[in-house]
Amino acid sequence: MHGIEPDMQAVAAIFEGAKDRPKHIRPRQIIERTAKHFHISMEDILGPKRDRDIVVPRQIAMYMLRCELHLSFPKIAHELGRKDHTTAIHSIEKIEKEINYDGPIKQFVNEIKERLYA
Repeated sequence: MHGIEPDMQAVAAIFEGAKDRPKHIRPRQIIERTAKHFHISMEDILGPKRDRDIVVPRQIAMYMLRCELHLSFPKIAHELGRKDHTTAIHSIEKIEKEINYDGPIKQFVNEIKERLYA
């Protein structure tokens, strides 16, 4: 293709880390893992409560659905029982900003990912 013969080292570099991840993660698994991480019920994370201890895990779950599964905003909203996809947009933007500060939200996301792919 580009006149370069691929070697095993190049192929291994491309697929590095892929063998450690399951082939297919479902949205429900991300939501369950996030709820479990924060010690809240599935009923709470999927429900209408707006308490901070429920909202932040819900926002993290939305962020992870977008980043890990590349779901559309309407699909993310649907998976979390929301009527409007703009809630998903706002949540994802908020978590992205928090992650840039390298605070506890970034740590939570990394811990959930580790357990999800363990």
